[in-house]
Amino acid sequence: MSPDIHLLEPYALALVLPALTAWWLWARQGYGRWLRLTVLLLLVFAAARPELAWERGGSDVVVVLDRSASLGEARQQHGEMLRLVGEQRSTGDRLGVVLLGDGPVIAQGPQRTGVPLLSDYPVRDSGSDVAGALDQAASLLSPGRSARVIIHSDGEATGIDPRAAATRLGLGNIPVDVLVEVRPATPDAAILDVELPGDLRLGESFIGAVRLISDADEVRTWSITRDGRTIASGSEHLFPFRPTTVTFADRPPRAGVLTYDISLGSGADAGRIVERLRGLIRQLAAGVPGANTGDAERFLTAFDALVATPAGQEALRKLSEPGPERDAAVAKLMGEVNSRMGPALGTLLERQIRQVLDEPVVERDRQPLNNSAKAVLRISGGERVLVMSADGSDGNLARALRSAGMAVDVKPEGTLGLEDLLAYRVLVLDQVPADRLKLPGMEAIARWVEHLGGGLVLTGGRRSFGSGGYHKSPVERVLPVTMELRDEHRKLSVAMAITLDRSGSMMAPVADGRTKMDLANEGAASVIGLLGPRDEVAVHAVDSAPHVILPLTRVVDPKPLINKVLGIESSGGGIYVYQALLAAGKELVDANAGTRHLVLFADAADAEEPGDYINLLDQYAKVGITTSVVAMGSANDSDAKFLEDVARRGNGRIAFAEVPEDLPRLFAQETMLVARSSWIGDPSPLQAKARIGVDLGNETAFNGPWPSVAGYNLTYARERAQVWAMAQGDPAAPALAAWHIGGGRSVAVCIDLDDPKSEALLQWNGYAPLIAGIVRWAGGGGEAGPGQLTAERAGRSLTVRLELDPAKRDQWPLIPPSVVLARDGEISDARQVPMQAIDTGRYEVVVALEDERALVPAVTIDRHALVGPAVRLPYSPEAEPRFGRQPGAEVMAAIARDSGGAVRRDLLDVFDNPPSPGTLVEAAPLLLILALVLALGEILVRRLQLTLFRIRTVRAAPASDQVSVTAPSPSPSAETPVVVAVPSDPSGVPPPDDGLHEALRQLRKRR
Repeated sequence: MSPDIHLLEPYALALVLPALTAWWLWARQGYGRWLRLTVLLLLVFAAARPELAWERGGSDVVVVLDRSASLGEARQQHGEMLRLVGEQRSTGDRLGVVLLGDGPVIAQGPQRTGVPLLSDYPVRDSGSDVAGALDQAASLLSPGRSARVIIHSDGEATGIDPRAAATRLGLGNIPVDVLVEVRPATPDAAILDVELPGDLRLGESFIGAVRLISDADEVRTWSITRDGRTIASGSEHLFPFRPTTVTFADRPPRAGVLTYDISLGSGADAGRIVERLRGLIRQLAAGVPGANTGDAERFLTAFDALVATPAGQEALRKLSEPGPERDAAVAKLMGEVNSRMGPALGTLLERQIRQVLDEPVVERDRQPLNNSAKAVLRISGGERVLVMSADGSDGNLARALRSAGMAVDVKPEGTLGLEDLLAYRVLVLDQVPADRLKLPGMEAIARWVEHLGGGLVLTGGRRSFGSGGYHKSPVERVLPVTMELRDEHRKLSVAMAITLDRSGSMMAPVADGRTKMDLANEGAASVIGLLGPRDEVAVHAVDSAPHVILPLTRVVDPKPLINKVLGIESSGGGIYVYQALLAAGKELVDANAGTRHLVLFADAADAEEPGDYINLLDQYAKVGITTSVVAMGSANDSDAKFLEDVARRGNGRIAFAEVPEDLPRLFAQETMLVARSSWIGDPSPLQAKARIGVDLGNETAFNGPWPSVAGYNLTYARERAQVWAMAQGDPAAPALAAWHIGGGRSVAVCIDLDDPKSEALLQWNGYAPLIAGIVRWAGGGGEAGPGQLTAERAGRSLTVRLELDPAKRDQWPLIPPSVVLARDGEISDARQVPMQAIDTGRYEVVVALEDERALVPAVTIDRHALVGPAVRLPYSPEAEPRFGRQPGAEVMAAIARDSGGAVRRDLLDVFDNPPSPGTLVEAAPLLLILALVLALGEILVRRLQLTLFRIRTVRAAPASDQVSVTAPSPSPSAETPVVVAVPSDPSGVPPPDDGLHEALRQLRKRR
């Protein structure tokens, strides 16, 4: 936007006339006269003090919308609210949008057009950080712009007091107007807390406690369930602001992390019925002739006693729910009323009771979110082993473990979480492909091994290791072997063409701040990193047309190629699949590699313009080009069937990345399947290393020759790994390798332990001892750790304490350790928090629980994982009871008052603000500097007697001893050049300028 110009001292322009006069009289002759004129005019203009103003006029409005759970259905109005505000913008006005949840999210910076689509900006609704949102709004406002902030919220802030942020805005002359979403003035009953033991061993029982509270006198039902089974229930009479504790007992039937669900039932209806019944009885007893007040009071006393009993609570429950049970309960109640107070009062009362019961049920709890809570308990399961196989049936491996006396559970392949894994000491993955575990499941396995002391055994086969998609996966991170491609072990060269969807959907961010495009780029980069100097790669980015990022290039130096691919950015639009396939295929048609393969990356919900892809893929197949698809999304997305058909017709595969973070692994998996088979299917003898008998505790079982196997997975041992046996094929590779990783252990069994073709292995006397020894080693032998880890929660604060065993001082760490907070569902790096020493051998750290997800703290000391109890918030911070705290409506009013804003009832005239003065820059100093530069230039021109004609002549003069000068001609139509000879210096030194100037002066005299 071009700046406005105005003068602070406009009367100074009157100096223009004397300045021009002085120039005309004394300075208009000679060299540099125009420079002198310019300097004079600049000085006059500077004296008028011109000022430049950017962004003058209009104002900025930042709308802060509370998207937390407590707003409920009111959040559905936000889109319409933004549309209404956006339509009020006039020239110079700008609208910004900040979304408020557990943290602030900028949905739109101040813009003159457009409003954001709120569904594109997910917000964690488990909190209301009002102060953070106001500070974020302040950061969007530019100096020199008049502005206003408008916030729609209920004021139930869960962070720091927002009034300080409002005051800061007010001090900056930025008022905050508030639209208050008022909560109903109804009672609030809540679950304050749930108390469970830290952890238990399987078979132990415990007594837990639940604390309830209400701000009204009411009766509430409650229930506690575990694994969908109700283990305790009842009702409780709650008195205003008086915490009440109910207890329950349980003996958990299984190991792992168990979740207990506590609910405060719809007793609000039952309590309401009780109060209405009491009022109706008193009212009717006083208004009905002949009714005895004393009888009514005696009935109320009996009624209160009945309500307090379990039978009475059950009756109230039946009254609060329509159906036959309610009718039976009313009839029973009326029988009591008629017998104690007479049929006249009973008839009137029955009609009133049914009217109360038939009223529509409305929400009578101010914050229903805290009527349900969850608590977790970790149950240790001893030395149990989980074997996961294809169909979950017993195989030779599971039977061998049972024959060795181990407790074994068998499960079909599928996802696993930390809550499942903590029930076991060892996990055996028996030919389970990585895709069956999903990325969150693989991350849970890796954290369980590395941080929680689990033991992992991965067995080999055609569906495991590299062939099973474990390269670049979290599981590979904890294995003692790697699965990369090595050029010396490959038979054929590969030419790969990768075409990446860079449409608008790829702009969406993921949890760690990267975008889907960034992860797709990393996937393509992982392909380049796996290829070798004999291979070629081409990369295209496609939206409505293909864009060449890398033409088909030999991968001699992968680093610059990778850097180029990592710089691809999303540019909007959709992906045109046909154009993508056509451009990528052209790269491969003339390639001479033994394998030519095309990889299409596309959004399974946004793959457009298929064109005549059927004939195109048919032509590719005829010349030996195969095609696979890596799809962002799931098989249920709108374009998934089309992409599956592309892979099928291209004689390739399709892999769905249900979470974007899985893209690098899927690209690597596709490369490994194309570039070489990581399964060596040739018979190979096994050769044991000397240490295996010592490590597995059975030296005699492994003496003598080992059998041959039908094949093995090609892997490479890590630097710290212990190789127990080698497969002596071509090339030789580890058959058994193990290592310690963090607080756990893992074993890579790179052979198929249940392959019918490996008869010699299955009939070998060392088969069962080998399997049992491997699993026992992975389990760690049950050695006790050098200390104990405990955790205690108080509100949102979690205190984790580590106490080390003085008898094992030699195992104590030299520096304070870090506690790992492991939780399910995360695929980023585990959160680690350094602990502080509070005494000799004692450490402590306090962390804030951000949400209601369960977590397990753990510390690794000298290869031992010390695992604490599972903990979680009972419900989201948004649902915390606010007893004794300032009501949200008052908080919102204080925000408006402290910032100089107002409490609004609507969003009209939101841009009715003072016009922005803009960003002002005084130009006088710049003009003075320019005048000084031009004055110096004038001096230089005058001293050298330069003119525009002179400059042209000097530049055009040839490098010779003659100077051509144009002399007047008798004819006006022609000019005759006159040549003036300049004597040359015999010494070869160029003549001084004075000689040239003198010759020109003499020539002018002759004229």
